[in-house]
Amino acid sequence: MRFYPFQLLITVLFSITFTACDWLDSDPVATSNNARFVSLRFSAGDATSPNVSKAVFTVSEYDGVDSIIVNVDSLPFGTKIDKVIPNFSFYSTYVAYVHRNNELGQFKDSIALSGKDTLDFNSVFKISNKASDQKAYKTYKVKVNVHKVDPDLFQWRKAVSGIYDHSGNIQKAIFLNNKIYFFTSTGLTTSLYTSTNGTNWSSRVIVDKLPDNVLLANLVTFKNKMYLIHNDTFIYTSEDGIDWTKLEPNTSLYTFKNLLFEFKTELWAIIQSKSDSKYRLATSADGLNWTEVSTTLNDNFPVGGYSAIAFASRTKQPKVLVAGGFNKNGVIQNSVWSSEDGINWLDFSKENTTFGYRTGVSLVNYEDKVLMFGGVDNNETLHSLLFMQSADEGFSWKDIDTTKMTIRMTFPFQKNDSTLYGYRKYERRFNQSVVVDNNKNIILIGGRDSIPTIFTDVWIGRLNKSVFIRK
Repeated sequence: MRFYPFQLLITVLFSITFTACDWLDSDPVATSNNARFVSLRFSAGDATSPNVSKAVFTVSEYDGVDSIIVNVDSLPFGTKIDKVIPNFSFYSTYVAYVHRNNELGQFKDSIALSGKDTLDFNSVFKISNKASDQKAYKTYKVKVNVHKVDPDLFQWRKAVSGIYDHSGNIQKAIFLNNKIYFFTSTGLTTSLYTSTNGTNWSSRVIVDKLPDNVLLANLVTFKNKMYLIHNDTFIYTSEDGIDWTKLEPNTSLYTFKNLLFEFKTELWAIIQSKSDSKYRLATSADGLNWTEVSTTLNDNFPVGGYSAIAFASRTKQPKVLVAGGFNKNGVIQNSVWSSEDGINWLDFSKENTTFGYRTGVSLVNYEDKVLMFGGVDNNETLHSLLFMQSADEGFSWKDIDTTKMTIRMTFPFQKNDSTLYGYRKYERRFNQSVVVDNNKNIILIGGRDSIPTIFTDVWIGRLNKSVFIRK
């Protein structure tokens, strides 16, 4: 074959010319009529909380007209959104405008986004985007949710000033089957009041099927019934608090001293051996037949005046605490005893004494913390710390920040033709009852002080974040 360089050059030049003409005739940029929203991300500008970067936005229908770009999960309380750098993304865009209101909520202006804007999203209420075809456009309302209330703040109110006005200085309330049962006794007469919400209470019912001087303090719930001990020998049980059945367990080897709690599907009690006078624990599946736990309780383990609770730990394991109270010699204790099986117990006071010497306290497990209310010390003096909390399941205790937990409610009063507001405060006390209902309300009922004044009021509180929607 013979090679002709000139002919090859002509062919190459023709190809280049043809390709160039085809390129000149084509559209330089592809356009789209899709102006729909894709995503929005925030970055923090100067002096703006870095929490804004946690906002995840989505689109939902709004009034059937404009859709709304909104973060369903609100940003944390106190997050500032006044200097935010937004990154809007659309399927296509030629230009996008944000529309702003003034401080009065009236339209102020519209500005084109440059991609480097720092905006106050307290005033931004809408965004408009024009697609790359410069014709199609889409408008969205914009809403940035920030929690309006402090999630760690407890809200309290005095629901009832007095449930009763008759005599009855012995009190105990329990929560069973979605109802609060509040018992009072003079030692001779036992009365019952019930409520489903802590605010509205039934009329007084005289409970005539319980003996005189019954120990209301050791009243506990077990398998949808209530149980209590009488005369160290008998156990009374009821489903409604009115009709009671007397059980007569075999007490030939020991006597009952107190009931503790329902734990690991059994009812637990403190017993005292008749042979060696040692204190031990016993368990029962029905309240009648009991099995003695062979381990002898420590000499300082509380046998009266304590508060005991069973709950699920953060690892979802069953756990029990017995706090404060008196040992077998009547000496007040500063200990908190903890167990995961009911047999082996740890005395936290050997390493941590922040609980203090207390009796007549109430404990509840609430939002991954153990809360303590009330109590008196070893001089029978009301504690200055009305409530404490433990974030480590009873090991250490500290006062709750009073800016977060102060049991009080506002009330209006008139002065010089003006309406002013003051506070009604929860008075310090001990032997109050505390229950937590199914709506995560903490309900404080009754109690007494050292005068003694007998309280019959009801206070209801709840932690704000306990009712936040969790995703």
